[in-house]
This record gives sequence, structure tokens and C-alpha cells, in this order.
Amino acid sequence: MILNKKIMLPSTFLLLTCHIIIFYFWISDWKKISTSYGLAIWILSTVCSLLLYFLYKKQKSNKVIFIASSLLLITSSFMIFLGIVTGIIFVTVSSMP
Repeated sequence: MILNKKIMLPSTFLLLTCHIIIFYFWISDWKKISTSYGLAIWILSTVCSLLLYFLYKKQKSNKVIFIASSLLLITSSFMIFLGIVTGIIFVTVSSMP
């Protein structure tokens, strides 16, 4: 468990940074994130952050774990929301004449 705690916090910050970068590209330059690599990173980071959130839930709760797990849950939910909005935009735009 000690090794997990040493890896989990840096992994959390890495995933949060990845989510911020994805959101930045989603707003500023959609073409960079709509590539196969961009979508793979988007999906993989969301899945990894949800898995890490469930690992945090199994840990004994303290302030750092609570904040980190809350941030992961919020950013993962936001990435899923962005995916849904992206799908709606894509369907709407592709159905226009």
C-alpha cells in the first residue's frame, strides 16, 4: 500500500494536467484532439482517472486523499460531459445540408 500512495498522488496530478490540456485543445484547436491519438488519450485518461478514483475510495480517508479523489471525480465527469457535448455537436453538424 505504501508504494501505491507514492504513485497515486503524482498520477493524479499527471491526469489532472492531461485533462486541463484536453480542455484547452477542445476550446482552442479542435483538430488536434480529433485525431485518433487525441481521442485515444482523451478516453484513456478518463478511464485511468476513474480507476484511480476507485483506488482512492479504498484508501483510508484523510484530507489529501479526499481532495485528490474529489478532483479526479470532477475532472473525469467533466471529460465525459465534453465527450457527450462533442458527440451532440458532431451529429448536429453532420446532419446539416
